[in-house]
Amino acid sequence: MSRVVHLGLGSFHRAHQAVYTQAANRVTGSDRRITGVSLRNRELVAALRAQRGRYTVLEVGPDAAAPLTVEVVDEVLLAADQPVAVVAALADEATTTVTLTVTEKGYAFRPGGHDLDLTDPGIRRDATLEAPPTTAVGLLAAGLLARADHGAPVDLVSCDNVGHNGAALRAVLEQYAALLPPREGAAVRTVLDAAGTPDTMVDRIVPRTTEATRRAVAAAGISDAVPVPAEPFSMWVLDASGFTAPRPAWESAGAVLSGEVGAYELVKLRLLNAPNSMLAYLGLLTGRTEIADAAADPDLRALADRALGDEMEPTIPLPAGFDAAAYRAQVFRRFLNHDLRHLTEQVGSDGSLKLTQRVPAAVAWHTARGSVPEHLALLVAAWLRVTADADAVTIPTIGLHEPVRDRVRSLAAAARGPHDLAHAALVDAALLGHDLTTRTSFVDRVGELLADLRRHPAAALIRSMARSTPALTA
Repeated sequence: MSRVVHLGLGSFHRAHQAVYTQAANRVTGSDRRITGVSLRNRELVAALRAQRGRYTVLEVGPDAAAPLTVEVVDEVLLAADQPVAVVAALADEATTTVTLTVTEKGYAFRPGGHDLDLTDPGIRRDATLEAPPTTAVGLLAAGLLARADHGAPVDLVSCDNVGHNGAALRAVLEQYAALLPPREGAAVRTVLDAAGTPDTMVDRIVPRTTEATRRAVAAAGISDAVPVPAEPFSMWVLDASGFTAPRPAWESAGAVLSGEVGAYELVKLRLLNAPNSMLAYLGLLTGRTEIADAAADPDLRALADRALGDEMEPTIPLPAGFDAAAYRAQVFRRFLNHDLRHLTEQVGSDGSLKLTQRVPAAVAWHTARGSVPEHLALLVAAWLRVTADADAVTIPTIGLHEPVRDRVRSLAAAARGPHDLAHAALVDAALLGHDLTTRTSFVDRVGELLADLRRHPAAALIRSMARSTPALTA
């Protein structure tokens, strides 16, 4: 029986792809198993090994199902300690599917783009082939290199929130292969040329595991050191034409096979993720620790709803038969799920990576038509305020990670004011990608709103905009 190897054994995979794989096994009578690879989380690996790979998915919120025991992971590896074993698993002829949830950071993209960052120290070190690989890209390439010995088919399935994620994964692997010695690089390219790299769209809110999660699982009579909370909603869309090897019948478990994955990607990035980011940053600026609390505020919700409906939705070619109004209502029901305890700092982390995927192309759509999307400008201004100004957020945010924070604060220290900072960050440094570098009317508006956020309490500006501001400005 063919196997799945998964890179990035975090909560999302365990509440999403692993659940679909187990359900597909039960529907089809198959027995595919998963080798789960954590890049560096020793505690998780130790706990899962102690439980023989078993863990619990705890749905929380309205319509939650009973706790689900997931038993499809039968091998757990730690890449930091076992890179050779990871490469062997990737190279095994029985491995026909490799899935990934390594986040945007795991692809080692250059800032603001989908090209491989050729200056990344880990990438450069791995490409020397002088030691076992340490990066996700290096591990994958090493696995492909080893597969050249047998040539068995394999699919590499990115499940990260990256636009055209399959194509992006293929591109970084091709660019990495170019860094390798000629013989090894050619072998990697040969295997990659024959591999499938389908685009996918994944969707399920999976918050951090807390003591409350563990107590709820224990109350159900289950002993589990690493349960995973998740909302009841789950969605997975895959490009069926992108596969070349035997795979789990995920569609039998509710996944959607479609030729419109790109449209579904845009729906998620712009109609779900972008307003979620807006609630996160405006929530942080107004002292809210959870997304549900931010979404319950009528002014914050009004702004996020306008960003979604008036500014994002027109930029998307919706999938055939897609009910945008129903989806819009569903988005806010999901945001209002207080039982998730989805933290604003969690959603707001890595904003420079996330917003690059969610905002610039929509801004370009509007500015090409002579308008400035006001609420998207507010979203970017709020991100800059949270990132640049140490005094902007008054609630504890020990988990708020931003890879360009130091750079933004350096730019802020050198800027003559908010307008200069907006142009320095978005135009000169292109921290949210090159699509914004020529959108000066939008960047000007970001600077104006950043000035307002610095000059007035955020709640006052939010209230004013929610009750008086049109969606678009000329």
